[in-house]
Amino acid sequence: MGDAGSYSSFRYNPTGGGWFFEGSAGISGNASGFTSGNPQAPQGAQAAFLQGQGSISQGVNGFQAGVTYTLSFKAAQRANHQSNYQQIEVFLGNQSLGKFTPPSDSYRSASVTFNAPASGSTSLRFVGLNPNGGDNTAFLDDIQLVGPSAEPAPSPLATGTGLKATYFANQDLSGSASLIRLDPQVDFDWGDGSPDASVLATNQFSVRWEGTLEAPTGGVYTFMTRSDDGVRLWINGVLIVNNWSDHGPTNDVGTQTVTLTAGQRAAVKMEFYENGGGAEARLYWSYPGQALQSIPRIRLYPAP
Repeated sequence: MGDAGSYSSFRYNPTGGGWFFEGSAGISGNASGFTSGNPQAPQGAQAAFLQGQGSISQGVNGFQAGVTYTLSFKAAQRANHQSNYQQIEVFLGNQSLGKFTPPSDSYRSASVTFNAPASGSTSLRFVGLNPNGGDNTAFLDDIQLVGPSAEPAPSPLATGTGLKATYFANQDLSGSASLIRLDPQVDFDWGDGSPDASVLATNQFSVRWEGTLEAPTGGVYTFMTRSDDGVRLWINGVLIVNNWSDHGPTNDVGTQTVTLTAGQRAAVKMEFYENGGGAEARLYWSYPGQALQSIPRIRLYPAP
C-alpha cells in the first residue's frame, strides 16, 4: 500500500497520497502495534487497515460502459488484537461489488469481476462492516484494478527490487556520496527526520534515484511526483517534471505521457533535495486499468 505515505509505525487518516481515509482507517508498517502478529505486507513495508467501520477510497477513471474489469486485492485479519472478525464491503461508486471476510491473519487473495456501469470516472471504496461489534481490524494490500487490453497479459515474473539511491550531504547532489543503497520504492515522508541519521542531517540533503521501470501492461502511462522540497524526473532521458525549488508538499504531473508495451522497461531518474522543514519524496504512475499508485518494488530495477 505504497501511495498513501510511508510509515514504519502506524497512522490514522494519513493525507497526501492517492487514497482518502475516513473513520478508523489508516496505514501501518510491518511489525507495528497493529501488525506485529501478522506476516509482512505482500507488496512492501506497509498495508492499509480498516478498524471498526473505517473506510478507504480512491478516484478512478477511464471506465468504458459494459466492459468487464477485474479488481483484486490481498487481505488479512489482525492477529494480535481482535474481538471477533472484520468484514469488508467493496463499492464502485454506489454499486456494491461484494462482501469479503479474510479467513485468517495471513494475507489471502480475493478478486471480483464486474461490468462497468457507465463510462468515465467514479470512486473505488473499501468499507469495514464490523458486523459483530468490538475492536476488529482487517489489513489490505496489493490492490489492482485491471481492464481489457489488446496487449499480452502482464508477466507474473516481475522481479524488481527497487532503485539505486545515492544520497548527498548537500542540496545540489555534489561531491562524494554519503550513502548509496537500494530503495524498494520512492515513497518517503521523512517529516523532520533524516533518511539515515548516522550519515545525513535532517535538512540540506539530496538524493538521486536511478534504474528502470517495467510496464505491467501496454498503454499510455502518466507519472506524478509529490515532493517537499525540490524534484526533477526523467523518463527515458526526457525531463518531464522540473520543480527544483523550495516548496511544501506539492504534486507535479509529468508534462508528457509515455506509451509503453507490456514488459517494456524504461529508464527512470528522479532527483530530490531537502532544504528545511518537512521532507517528502514520492513517485507515482497510472495506466489503463490502474488508478494512481506508488510504483511497486517489483516493477523497479536498480542501475548498476
